[in-house]
Amino acid sequence: MNDMATYIRIKVVNPEKIGDGFRAYIRYTITTETNHSDYSATNFEVQRRFSDAHALYEYLVDVYRTNGEHIAHPPAKSMLTSARIKTNKSEPNELFQIEIRRHALEAFLNRLTRNPVIAKDKEFIKFLTSPVVLKQLYIRLLLKLGTI
Repeated sequence: MNDMATYIRIKVVNPEKIGDGFRAYIRYTITTETNHSDYSATNFEVQRRFSDAHALYEYLVDVYRTNGEHIAHPPAKSMLTSARIKTNKSEPNELFQIEIRRHALEAFLNRLTRNPVIAKDKEFIKFLTSPVVLKQLYIRLLLKLGTI
């Protein structure tokens, strides 16, 4: 029997502004270290946008909320903060806002890992481990919104 406790440790690091103006967005590097048996390796690194976390949240709510699972809320997505980040050029306030989002995103993902049902969800695992964009999460979100 293995006496070592199962763990999933997530760090959100290296926020990087991609693009300019209102098409700009921040891309974060998400590193995951785990010994969880449902994960294919022990270390992963993926790139994700803030909006990817919101798509993940919507997916998790759709799948698990009716089963009584508690789903941690993602960081708030403020239009004002988004506009400031997109239009400012490395001003201290912009860097501060990006750091607040980075920290909140890291806390959100780590809260999700504490739910054993979510920790082994296939889409959650893909979010943390697969370098490809998670089209299934976005398709599900668009269907929910009635835009496709």
